[in-house]
Amino acid sequence: MGLAASARGIIKVLLKHGADVNALSAAGVSPIHTIIETADKDPSEPAERLHAITTGSAPGMLDIDALDKDGMTPLARLVSMRAVRTLRQRMLVMLVRNGANIHAKQKCGAQNSLCSGGTPLHFACYNHDPVMLKFLIDKGASEDVNSRTDAGFTPLMILVTAAAEGIIARNELASMKNILLDAGADPTVKNSEGKSAQDIWIEKNPSTGQHWIWKSMLGALDDSNYVRE
Repeated sequence: MGLAASARGIIKVLLKHGADVNALSAAGVSPIHTIIETADKDPSEPAERLHAITTGSAPGMLDIDALDKDGMTPLARLVSMRAVRTLRQRMLVMLVRNGANIHAKQKCGAQNSLCSGGTPLHFACYNHDPVMLKFLIDKGASEDVNSRTDAGFTPLMILVTAAAEGIIARNELASMKNILLDAGADPTVKNSEGKSAQDIWIEKNPSTGQHWIWKSMLGALDDSNYVRE
């Protein structure tokens, strides 16, 4: 029996015999967060373990929106990670299918202060995965497209900042920017410092020209790249 299959089986046996699916570790970490946090360390097992804990738990028992020490739900934590894209997308589908709240706001201090107090959509915009962003939008995150973090940043502002910091490539920026604009993102909204997304880009990239980011650089996403349930 492979290690992944063994771990999956052990989880199901423990749950079948009454293990508390929400019990915290000594460090205050829930089982589902432990699984999520392994996604960027060992891509061979997390999806199977997540499937085991979501399908093996009694109906209504698993706290799919449990908060970790940073006030983040499993969904928010997952979309903020640099895990293998295909693995992250697969786990994202599982969480949403099992009722994860795509609108849940982070409750306390964050590793990324720009996203502090934001929704999963904000964290997804500080990443480099247009497919994941499109999936969230299509599942209802468009309601949060102009919501602000504690620092007053919209998802579009965070996307521009991530691109300026080299986290997101320009082709990904163009694609993700179009997804947000198509979902109703307002590029004129200003943060607590009175700056719009375009102002932020110009400030961080004064030599690249004031308008290229707002030009349509890529067409719609190819359907072949869409996350399938």
